[in-house]
Amino acid sequence: MRGATRCSATSFPSRSLESDTGGVNGTTSIVETDGPADTALVNVVLDDVDRQIIVLLQEDGRMSAREVSRRLGNLGDRAVRYRIDRLLRTGVISVIAVVSSKRIGYPVLGDVIIEVPAAEVRDVLAALAEDELVCYLGADLERGTISLQLAARDEYEFRTWLSSLIKRHQGAAVIKSTLVRHVTKGSDQWPPPRGEAAED
Repeated sequence: MRGATRCSATSFPSRSLESDTGGVNGTTSIVETDGPADTALVNVVLDDVDRQIIVLLQEDGRMSAREVSRRLGNLGDRAVRYRIDRLLRTGVISVIAVVSSKRIGYPVLGDVIIEVPAAEVRDVLAALAEDELVCYLGADLERGTISLQLAARDEYEFRTWLSSLIKRHQGAAVIKSTLVRHVTKGSDQWPPPRGEAAED
């Protein structure tokens, strides 16, 4: 499940998007705290050690169990490996590569909320999912409200895309659009809350 994930922003701290540790196209493999859809509804209780491991992997998703063990200082390699495997198996985390839109020439990010007739929302979602500029897409299916984020080469492209959206999808109305000029915290930097998982 990737519903909470947004496009990588132009102003994230370097440790998560522009690290010298390598990664795909100058980015770093990181850990997200959203698991696969088939495990998303399973409540997994995390302790402080789990949270510390997650934070370290968010810093560098390729960090070895030995290095994690060294940084923790109180847990052996095997125990760390077991915990990481459990976090992966239960879908609490997933190791992924995040593309830096800024590095590939798409530095302008914009958030858009649109409204479409509820009967058409799935068709509009399917069409938007194929749009190369759309890097995040979610919706309230019952209300016909769609939330998306766009990565564009410049503000003109962003505005032009908005105008064409209305032409391409009759009945769609833009409720709100805004340029994201600064991001303080992304989903890849979200440590799990310290409270136990909520009861069903």
